[in-house]
Amino acid sequence: MQNVWARAFSYFRRFGARRSAMLLKKKFTGRVPWNIRGPSIQSTRYVKDHTLAAERSRTAPGQVKGSLPSPGTRLFGTASIALIADLNLPQCKKYRVMQKVEALRDMGLQAHHSHWQDVPRSVNLMQTATHVIFYRVTGTDLFQSYLGEARRLGLGTSYDIDDPVFDEAVYGANRNLAFLPAAERRHLLSQCGEYLAAMRACDNTIVSTPGLRSLAEARTGKPCYLWRNAVDAETLHAAKLALRDQERQTGKSGVVIGYASGSRAHGADFTVAEDAIIELLKRIANVTLTIAGHHEVSPKLAAFAQRTRIVPFTDYESYISTVAGFDINLVPLLQDSFNDCKSAIRFLDGAAVGVPTIASRIGDFVNVIDHGKTGLLADGEGSWLPHLERLAGDAALRRKMGEAARRFALTSQTAVAAARQADAALLSQFGAVEQAA
Repeated sequence: MQNVWARAFSYFRRFGARRSAMLLKKKFTGRVPWNIRGPSIQSTRYVKDHTLAAERSRTAPGQVKGSLPSPGTRLFGTASIALIADLNLPQCKKYRVMQKVEALRDMGLQAHHSHWQDVPRSVNLMQTATHVIFYRVTGTDLFQSYLGEARRLGLGTSYDIDDPVFDEAVYGANRNLAFLPAAERRHLLSQCGEYLAAMRACDNTIVSTPGLRSLAEARTGKPCYLWRNAVDAETLHAAKLALRDQERQTGKSGVVIGYASGSRAHGADFTVAEDAIIELLKRIANVTLTIAGHHEVSPKLAAFAQRTRIVPFTDYESYISTVAGFDINLVPLLQDSFNDCKSAIRFLDGAAVGVPTIASRIGDFVNVIDHGKTGLLADGEGSWLPHLERLAGDAALRRKMGEAARRFALTSQTAVAAARQADAALLSQFGAVEQAA
């Protein structure tokens, strides 16, 4: 019984009362409440039959895409979006899948997701859908079967991607890949053509940044729409808890500069600010450094081991709690074509808990950060130390900038706001024009 109460309290802190009740009901009964349940999963035989039908319709002479009415519209008269996605990376699932589900439902549409390798659920979702979005799926035979089924049903198809993994030249130029084992690098680069093939097979592409949109348009020759990463309900709830915990702490002194990495491929990026960080630690005795997530600390920081805190990669709520403990959030990035496609999500994570950010002037940080008001943009390695000294030496400025960033994030950078700011042409395909207007 103690474990049950512990699980209940954990859910409440992470998801709030309403969603916690749903999750606990699922745990006790093995059933998902009606209002969060997608279409039922039917037999494997049924799925195989539909896959065969999809293959026939995909290759049938004279087949016209969209010539058949969508079952979703015919049966219910309501637009329904199926998101068939690679859900293996938690951060990718959060920003590119669950945020869309949250925003689309807020618009009054139906939205359900599945792992692309869960064939029964994926095929069944399409049966009641009006549009399907494939996220980060490679152009395998399984993908082709899904695409054939979408065509049989007359569904519009979009391909969602948030990294230039479809362009081998750009992806290969990412110097952070050098921090991965050689075999893993080769495998990642070998998949570029498969991602591109899947993108080209869909009607259009959805991306997270303007830089990525330009690259995708050039590589596919098809319409490409912008839908930014944002601050969702989970982030807002985690931020509320983290800020509450920070208020309870007393006696905090000094200045904490923090760096958070969500993947193992950011080692080269950190070097952009490393010398400036070391110099700041030399000049100001009460400055400490917190490094969170996947990052191998370089020997250059060994002299400051007593002033360096290492926080291993953890769950999202704990990550936001760690960021809330920063006084300055650091996002150094190399100046290259890969980082030109970066979203400003690490700025938004800091903004959600009122922490000011210094970020490299590259990618969507340029468009999202109001330099000097909601954050600072660093032009090359030489500007990092002046920015660090400016914020480290002025607590009032840190508070002012952090509060401005938080207001900005909570008003215009939420998941719902980002969806409503997406291209109208895309929203009209989803049947969301009236709701988004």
